[in-house]
Parts: sequence; structure tokens; C-alpha cells
Amino acid sequence: MYIADGDNHRVQRFPPNSTTGTTVAGVTSSKTSALNNLDHLTSLLVDDDLNIYILDRHNERVILWPPNATQGIVLISSSLLKETQDILFLPNSTNQVYISDPKNSKIYVWTFNESNANYTISSVGSGSDSLNKQTGMALDPYGNLYVADTENNRIVMYCAGSASGTVIATGTSPSISKPTAVALDSNLNLYVVSKDSDTVIGLPRL
Repeated sequence: MYIADGDNHRVQRFPPNSTTGTTVAGVTSSKTSALNNLDHLTSLLVDDDLNIYILDRHNERVILWPPNATQGIVLISSSLLKETQDILFLPNSTNQVYISDPKNSKIYVWTFNESNANYTISSVGSGSDSLNKQTGMALDPYGNLYVADTENNRIVMYCAGSASGTVIATGTSPSISKPTAVALDSNLNLYVVSKDSDTVIGLPRL
């Protein structure tokens, strides 16, 4: 298990059945912009080769940390990343990511080593509705993107290849109040972290 230990400015790795972690990125646990440090990271990805891709929020960058490295390699650098919360690879991609930016209520699709995002996602439905300070994201095996639309108290799904979302969960029973994270199990049941109600809600497969 890999943990984005944001306030300690490091990534911790916990072996199976262990309660003791090891720092594998953010060597000095100091918040600087040096390549061997991180500053309030918020999310990470780990690929099959154990490379770690880190959303290093206050350094406004995505940084790659290879296995056993003592410093990272910057893949994306932009002031747009200052308040970002989550990162996911696009389906079947190793160099394009979704990045959730709640400050601007947008999800960026970004290619590594590009100075600007390819495009943004924010629309919900066919009218003027849009995301509002969304946070966590998840993907299903079909490439559909699920988004915790935090300030709208709902979960929005973007079908693979679509830039317009559909509301799939909202309401008070169960209470979806300020959702911050979403996850799917192998049967595509949906799990939602609801911040205001201090609960994890399970929703059967649609």
C-alpha cells in the first residue's frame, strides 16, 4: 500500500500485513521545490514497474519517482496544479492523466511533458450544469470516469470518450453529503466517502 502523506511531504509504502511504513519518495520530508522533496502532495499512481507518479500540489507539478530513486523527474509543471486533488491515468495510456482541480471546478486531461492541458471536462448533462469543486475520481474497466462532485452533493459519471457527465447518485437516502472520494469493486459496486456524514456509503451496481 502506498500513501500520499501530504503534511509530511512524503510517500510511504507499507508491505502486506505491516503497520510500519517506509519513505519511498520525498527524501528529506521537507517542503521545498527541490527534486528530492515534495510539498503537500495530494495523490499518487503506481504503475506495473513500481514507478510512482505524484501530484505534488504546492509545487504545482506532477513528478515521476522511479523505484529506489533519490529524486524525481518533473512530467508536468503548471500553476493550474496549485490546488489539485486527484490524478488517474486515462484508460490504456501511460502518458496521459486526468487531474481533478476543485478550485476551478475542472478536470484536466494532460499529456506528460506538455505545457498545457489537452482539454478540460466540467459539463454535466445537456444544459448549463457543471461540476462544483469536485475532488476524487475512479475508473471502471470500461473506461467510464466517476467523479465525486463535492459541492453538488452527487456522483457524476462520464462515459468513455464523453466530455458531458450524467448524475448517477445524489440525495439523502443514503446521504451523499460533500462526497470526496469514490471507488469501485470488482462487481462495479460504488463506494463513496461522504465527508459531512463521516461515512463510507455503498451503492449497488447500476
